[in-house]
This record gives sequence, C-alpha cells and structure tokens, in this order.
Amino acid sequence: MKISEFLQDFFTTTGPTGNPNIPNSYELDSKALQIPELQQQLLKCDEFKNTNNLVILDVPERPLLEGGTTITVPVLLGEDYKFAETVYLYAISLTPPIYDPEVVNKSVKDGIVISPTLYNIETFIPYKSLKIEWCPEHSLDRSITDADFQAEFLERIKEALDNPKEYTPISERRIFIRCTPDSFEKIEETTLETKQQIVRLR
Repeated sequence: MKISEFLQDFFTTTGPTGNPNIPNSYELDSKALQIPELQQQLLKCDEFKNTNNLVILDVPERPLLEGGTTITVPVLLGEDYKFAETVYLYAISLTPPIYDPEVVNKSVKDGIVISPTLYNIETFIPYKSLKIEWCPEHSLDRSITDADFQAEFLERIKEALDNPKEYTPISERRIFIRCTPDSFEKIEETTLETKQQIVRLR
C-alpha cells in the first residue's frame, strides 16, 4: 500500500484533522502519530519498506549525541528520496487543495458545480460561485409549466446549497513528511515508490 492510499482512506473517514484555524487542513501531528496502530499501518506502506523504527518527535527538532539539535524538514513525496532504517517523524500533512482548471467548472451533480473558495484579487474577500445547467427547450414540453420548471430549478439550487460538499469538485493534494534530515537520503532517479503521489478529497 502507498502512503497516499492509506491517507486517502484515513482522511476520507476522519475529515480535516489539522489546524482548526485553517479550513480543510489535513495533518497527522505528533499526538496522532503516537498511536501504535497508526505507526504499524505506516510501516506497512511501500515508502517505509526499508524502515524498521518510527521515532515520533513531540517537537520539530531532535537532540544530537554530539550536542546541539537537528531541525525537521518537509519531504515532498514524489521527489527523489528514500527513507532510512530509523525515521524521526514529526508530522504528515497534505498541501492546500489544487484544482484541475479543465474540470473545476464542469458539473459535479445534477448539472450543478459549486466552486472552491476563491479570493478577489483586489479586495482579498473570499467568495464562491454556483454554476447550474438546464435545457432551454423545456418550454417545448407542454407537460411542464413555467411554474413547475422554476420550482424544480429552485429546488435543485436549495439542495446544492444544503449539501455543498457533494457539488464541489474533487481537489488534489500532495503529501509532506516532516522528519529529520538523517531520516532520508537522496536517490539518483525516481522509482515507483517515489513517484508523485496525490490524495483526492472534496
């Protein structure tokens, strides 16, 4: 199993688990990583096939035997690294959502799509938009009155606004492993284990 597959299942079940002040923030912090069952699941992931020991850090640094400390750094999965036999791990987090411009405006459900949160480039005020599709030839169907059409139209909008997550495009997020520099090493070329990994969430 890839880490991306594990995180896909985990965050689909739990929802956002990161900083409560950041909407839709996804992270496994040091407290969550202390759970033995979670550590065992991570060690079964392909990326940690050479790792026998996960040492979870309470703070983003580790004291060295020769004195001083080493600071954790973020490793972006998909770059040319492999993990060591012992990994000093502080957190696993997902990047902010990335949306494919080719699909972000395509209807998600019932001819409707609700955009992700966007920002006005002049005022920086956040906003969302709703796009709805309908057949302009409905008036040719004499069994459907204008009142019926408008009622159905408004009901679709109400349903979307009541359940916006179901009408929002799926985002892609990259994965950061925050660990000490001695927990990984650079490799010459990208392998199956290190190729770009993505978690897809609404």
